[in-house]
Amino acid sequence: SDLHDDLLAAFMPAGKHVATEKPVGYSLEGCRRLRHFARACPDVKVQVAYSLRYYPINMKVRRLIAEGAIGTPMHAEITHMHPHDMRGERADWLADRARSGIEHTADSGGRYIASSEMTHSTHAFDLARYILSDEPFDVFAFSHRAGAFAMIRFVKGALAKVTSGTSTTRGIPHVTPVLVQGTEGTIYTSWNHFEHAKDPVLTGYLVADGRRRVIRAPMDTGHGDRT
Repeated sequence: SDLHDDLLAAFMPAGKHVATEKPVGYSLEGCRRLRHFARACPDVKVQVAYSLRYYPINMKVRRLIAEGAIGTPMHAEITHMHPHDMRGERADWLADRARSGIEHTADSGGRYIASSEMTHSTHAFDLARYILSDEPFDVFAFSHRAGAFAMIRFVKGALAKVTSGTSTTRGIPHVTPVLVQGTEGTIYTSWNHFEHAKDPVLTGYLVADGRRRVIRAPMDTGHGDRT
């Protein structure tokens, strides 16, 4: 992952379109470098694999917000969790890392990569940008054993809280709920876990004028849209 910016810097000036995994860069300088190539190579398309953009419910929520369904967005909360069995292999893996002095995410060879502990948070970070149709200008972020967390101020004035962490396999499986409060209403998604224990279904809701209505979208469960 830490070589993505080097590869993109080689492909883009050569006129090659690229599909890449996230993140595009682990350092501020690496991301600035790619911003330079994005401006220098306007005809080249680079697609980053942010699958949460393609959940039908997220696409519907984004469209409703853009249409003014909740007025001006003021506050958003995006949560992205990956379940792990903390009682078994996950616990052993954490213990091994602690013993070897590797306290943050590294590659499979045990090599430490600066800022790699924040990589999972890029999914939720990107989803906040997508849902709000806006770009951040100020970010405060920190990592913790349980995950990575960020507060983001957006250009148009919204504040977003992003949480990307770990839940155990003893609880709710992997889902990505969204909540956005606006000047005229609130829109949020939630999981229907108990009726769909194996494949929890994300359902959306719009609350405005004292009423709550369900947001209809095709079922999307698991890692991406399987429908």
